[in-house]
Amino acid sequence: MNLDKNDIERLKEVGVDEDLQKAGEFIQIDHSPFSCNILQEGVILLPLSEAIKKYKWVKDYVNEDDVEGYFLWVKKGVKVKKPFQTCAFMKEENVQNIFNLIILEEESEINLLSSCTISSFVDSALHIGKSKYVIKKNAKLTYTMIHMWGENVEVYPKTFVEVEEGGEFVSTYVNLYKVKRIISNPICKLQQNAKASFNSIIVSYPSSYIEMGGEVYLEGENSRADIVSRNVIYGGENIAKGRIIAKNKEVSGHIECESLLLSDEAHMSTIPILESFNKDVRLTHEAAVGKIAKEEIEYLMSKGIDEDSAISLIVKGFLKLEIEGISEDLKEKIQNAINLSKLGF
Repeated sequence: MNLDKNDIERLKEVGVDEDLQKAGEFIQIDHSPFSCNILQEGVILLPLSEAIKKYKWVKDYVNEDDVEGYFLWVKKGVKVKKPFQTCAFMKEENVQNIFNLIILEEESEINLLSSCTISSFVDSALHIGKSKYVIKKNAKLTYTMIHMWGENVEVYPKTFVEVEEGGEFVSTYVNLYKVKRIISNPICKLQQNAKASFNSIIVSYPSSYIEMGGEVYLEGENSRADIVSRNVIYGGENIAKGRIIAKNKEVSGHIECESLLLSDEAHMSTIPILESFNKDVRLTHEAAVGKIAKEEIEYLMSKGIDEDSAISLIVKGFLKLEIEGISEDLKEKIQNAINLSKLGF
């Protein structure tokens, strides 16, 4: 299956770029692998079906109904300096169901840039992406997702993360474009001294329903979790959820949600849940929903900027999220996606 000019431009908008200096890539079109290349020693990358045949133990992580995706295995002590890129692209089919498995052995590290989008010729679609990440002792996985769907597309990610002692997981989800429905609630379990950070940058439009969450279990001493979201709502319904469960002592967690509500026809909800089974913990949350201050718009207009451009600049500045633990390359990709998006249209 070939990619035409429109497909290539669509992929570039979500960060899939041939000029990116990367350690490897996996691209799946509809249900089949399109590209599978690895340029880093100590890393195994295979389509999931091939990995199951080659490594019998992979079956322990996979259910019988799991379908094609990718298998990424980073060996012990391997630190991948360049970003690794993956993409799920819907070109002709209106249903895509995938399963991805990532395993990081002890002391390993990798930055993963994930993109998902559809062809501009696909009118409506359903995407179900299941993922399982196993981060072993003192390993670190940075996972950045830039997605671009369509106003008749429904998306249901199902993510499970296990972080062993001293490990770290940093997740950033970016969706700036129209979509019919997204419901996502990743589940993460942290062992002793492990850390997890779930960040989301979301723009909602009329007739959309977006429910983003995260559920983190602080099972080991001194574990920590942060769930942070930035939301701009032009319409539709946006629900920002977060749940942190403290199951041991000396653990900490924080939930934070900031939202700009830019329409009287929109609905924004924040649902933070903090639970503890131990008195020696620190769990906090904060949330804010507001509008753009009139003074900010007037100030920019006094500099010769028209009103629509002024609002766009303010929104893009609001969406900028300083995320600890991700590389400068990935920060640049996120900011480029925000700068290139036609927010509000």
